[in-house]
Amino acid sequence: MADSAAAPAAVPPAAPQGAALRAVLSTISDVTSAREEEYLAVRDVNQYSVEIHKKYTLSVACLSFVVIGIALALRFPRGGIGLVIGGSLVLFALFYVSLTAGESLADRGIVSAWFAMWLPNVVVLLAGVVGLIRVNREFGSTRGGDLGDLAELFLGWLRRKRRGEG
Repeated sequence: MADSAAAPAAVPPAAPQGAALRAVLSTISDVTSAREEEYLAVRDVNQYSVEIHKKYTLSVACLSFVVIGIALALRFPRGGIGLVIGGSLVLFALFYVSLTAGESLADRGIVSAWFAMWLPNVVVLLAGVVGLIRVNREFGSTRGGDLGDLAELFLGWLRRKRRGEG
């Protein structure tokens, strides 16, 4: 009998099988504490998700910057090194600012981590592709060696490979 008196007085009843377990919040401080814990947990999840996406997007950003660098170098082939370097620095600054702003928004849960981290990368890549297309249209016929020639070189190599010549 002494053992039963030492047992806790408020043992919650066993939940039926398959029923969700719910926390019993009896006071305002319990509710406030639970909300704060939930907020901190969601914030941590957002921050970890941002870091995961940032690792991948920074790796792919190197390729995006190569594409836009090629477009800038082809657009200003001679004497425009200052313009190319200045343009590259401006593009990098815009990329960095948008990446940092997106990180802040995603950490607070305003936008998704995927959207915030990949949008600057997509914008830079699209700008590079548009730049390459414009350079190809403007200079392709007068300079030779345009993107059409590169595609034909690659397709010719594939044709030779299929015939067994390469």
